[in-house]
Amino acid sequence: VTHRISTGRFANQTVGVANMSDPSAIHSPYGYARAPWNLNPSSYVTRYHKVCGLSPDAVYSWPTCTNHFDLTFNYTTWYDWVWDVSYTPHGPVHLFIGGMGGSCNQMDLSPWLTEHEEKMFKYMMFAMQKNLWRRTPLSS
Repeated sequence: VTHRISTGRFANQTVGVANMSDPSAIHSPYGYARAPWNLNPSSYVTRYHKVCGLSPDAVYSWPTCTNHFDLTFNYTTWYDWVWDVSYTPHGPVHLFIGGMGGSCNQMDLSPWLTEHEEKMFKYMMFAMQKNLWRRTPLSS
């Protein structure tokens, strides 16, 4: 399974390549115009719809109209709005429409973690890649 989009408007759509001659160009380790923590080696737009083999809806929910209404009308500071907008209405959408592939679904952490802890660890893998890169940028 390649997970590349095979039907519709985005079928077989390739991902742009970063300008490698520009030292400030942000790109994936494979040189694609993706986030620098994105370890997807495919040159195609891909969708996994799972995170380490688990369905996102076991922990996260799709943003609701209420979420968006609250963000539009119930905040008084930019600081609070920015913190909340990046989570409930924004973050889970990445998991639902993109997901995360790789061999993390084959990890067996049962000797060290309970079943619930192992699931939560796998869900956190999505955010860990981004957060670790942002805290200590690695050269890609």
